[in-house]
Amino acid sequence: MLLVSIHLARSEAVKRGVPVWISPLTTNDWSSGWEIRIDDGDDVFDSGADELFRRFDPLKSTITNAPARIELSGQGNLVIPSSAVTLRLKPSGCENNEQRQITIELSGRARVTRVSCSS
Repeated sequence: MLLVSIHLARSEAVKRGVPVWISPLTTNDWSSGWEIRIDDGDDVFDSGADELFRRFDPLKSTITNAPARIELSGQGNLVIPSSAVTLRLKPSGCENNEQRQITIELSGRARVTRVSCSS
């Protein structure tokens, strides 16, 4: 669901031509769920002022290597963080190659790969 929300946020940013934020519901804890917010025009994340677009429920996975938040520009490019980022989703009871790695390139495009639970 996280990959889908990244694609959705990028699509919405391009459609509206304004920055879009993806952030965890609890500070630095993506496992608690996350939300997509449409920037109010100041290019600063503010959950009190930026429009809530969609909220996502928690996953039964541990999410690591995730930034505090993600910003996609009105052109769909990754702005924050300022370099490509790779998040890891490890489901509870992970076996074999069930762990997922989501990479967001500077272009804002995201892809998923399967990786070993031991890595």
